[in-house]
Amino acid sequence: MDKSMCLAANWQTIGFEDGAAGRPQTEIAQHRKDCAKHGITPDLTAYRTGHDEGSVLFCTDNNGFRHGSAGKNYQNSCPEALANAFLSGFKDGEELYQAQGSMNHAQSNLNHLLNDISKLQTQIDQQTEMMIADGLTRDERAKIRDDIALMQADLAQLYVQRSEFEQQVAAAKFNYERTLRRFSRYN
Repeated sequence: MDKSMCLAANWQTIGFEDGAAGRPQTEIAQHRKDCAKHGITPDLTAYRTGHDEGSVLFCTDNNGFRHGSAGKNYQNSCPEALANAFLSGFKDGEELYQAQGSMNHAQSNLNHLLNDISKLQTQIDQQTEMMIADGLTRDERAKIRDDIALMQADLAQLYVQRSEFEQQVAAAKFNYERTLRRFSRYN
């Protein structure tokens, strides 16, 4: 805050805005530090009154759920009388956030595996083309054939893993959707 802002500050309004935004009352320390440079001291009583009023808007179970499901941290900004409702929603939101994270992680693992399968299949195709190229000796063709056989064995293993990863994605998606339905009251 600059000098003119500190001079014109309505500390109750600033407290209200901080409370409504979910910032803790300790935010006044930054305001105090900014204004101290200009020899101005914030009105702590007005700030706290405004913060308590703003906190009523922020500290709801729905808002807690929104913050938790977005992966945000709780900054202990709610007064004790309002904290339980916020934290109840926040805990539910965190559960949904974790379920979504598990689903995204499982899908990412599957995507990486599918990419590995595609690359290996491309290598097999390239080696197959090389094997039928003109000018290769019998030993060179045998070496390519052996390399293809090894890659095909690796590919078979990746297909087994693909099935497992697809099951993990399906389970994680089912869990996420079930969790989402369980918390539908927040929407």
